[in-house]
Amino acid sequence: MRIPPIYESIINGHQIKIDKEFLPSIDDQIEIEGEKLTVWIKKNYIALKEGKEVIIRISIGEELNKIMDVIFKAIRDIEKNLKDPVLSNHIADHFFLCFKKVWNPFFQFYKTSEQIELRNDLLFQVKKWENDNNFHIKKGTPYLLNARNYFLMHNLDMGFNFIYLAIEDEKIHGIKENPLHDYHNSHAFAFASLNIDKRDNPFYRAVNKHITIIKTFLRDSNVVLTFEDFKKKFLDNYAEFEDEILFFTYIYYLFYFEIVEEIMFELPNNEFARMRNLTKIFSFCLLLDKIMAKKTKEKYMSGNTRFLVEKMTNSISDNDWIDLRRNLKHKPDILDVKDVIEWHFNEMENGVIYLPSQPEETNRMIINSMLVYYLRNKGGHKLKLDDLTFELFWKIRTALFNQVFIVVKYLL
Repeated sequence: MRIPPIYESIINGHQIKIDKEFLPSIDDQIEIEGEKLTVWIKKNYIALKEGKEVIIRISIGEELNKIMDVIFKAIRDIEKNLKDPVLSNHIADHFFLCFKKVWNPFFQFYKTSEQIELRNDLLFQVKKWENDNNFHIKKGTPYLLNARNYFLMHNLDMGFNFIYLAIEDEKIHGIKENPLHDYHNSHAFAFASLNIDKRDNPFYRAVNKHITIIKTFLRDSNVVLTFEDFKKKFLDNYAEFEDEILFFTYIYYLFYFEIVEEIMFELPNNEFARMRNLTKIFSFCLLLDKIMAKKTKEKYMSGNTRFLVEKMTNSISDNDWIDLRRNLKHKPDILDVKDVIEWHFNEMENGVIYLPSQPEETNRMIINSMLVYYLRNKGGHKLKLDDLTFELFWKIRTALFNQVFIVVKYLL
């Protein structure tokens, strides 16, 4: 297949056009203002001139801009004149998918980061056209491809940034009256909400893998809750908890990428890792607080936690609640935050009974809930970085995931 001259390369400030069946390969010669340079392939295309390496940067050429202008104006006319957003969205998606046939040969030699650079150059040109023409083009496909590349590079934040760009793009172009074209049915939203039912999602294998891990967390939590109920009450409950579901997925991936993926190499126990882990703990607590508040209508974590304990026990007296707060949250005889946290874990492991009217497992869940209450109000602010060892962080991670299951079981 002959590739049109859509790429422009910049070599030492000179622009050239590549009009070949393929991009420059080893020993090809490029002529610039009468001088011939020999191209070698290393990490990217390099032109050698008098023994010196000169980097060739591939970018979008003027010919592609002309093609885009024609296609995008057709998309605009279809949407505005024919009132057919499904067709216009379809054309936009397939334009970007067809573009893959052009850049795939190029990507055989270029690194993941350089694929992103070229795709961002394309998005820049699309954005420029949008601004010039006051019309929005559906760009979910390049957003998803960039997200995939960033995830391959273990750059979680940038990966999720492009996932959310894709979701927002789908919100603009989605059609609520047609479930197939609603943004909740998009590939990006399926990934960000851990939707195991959408099997045509290109991220399906990843979603399936992580749902399996979450099922393991649920099984090990000893909370009497089936995954089907967890899914129905929370993961699929977009109407009530859409923002919380998406943030739960992000928090989960933070733990997975930065702990599970790295544990085989070296435990992250340096100062930077401890600061990051403290941030994750506090973010998880805020998420739990927000989920509970939507059901309890309480303003503070104390009210949310008491409401939850009342649901667990069917009722709790004021005196019992005061005792729980004094003995499980404030623990006045232990001043060090780390020691208070460790003490909570010891109480759970030993099966200590604080409410004799309740079974041992309910008492464990109460202790777990009071620990998260403590972490939210005090631990997140006063836990010393030196005290946050990997082992303690791992215990806290377990308690936080357990608390998600407890909240879903009793409040949702």
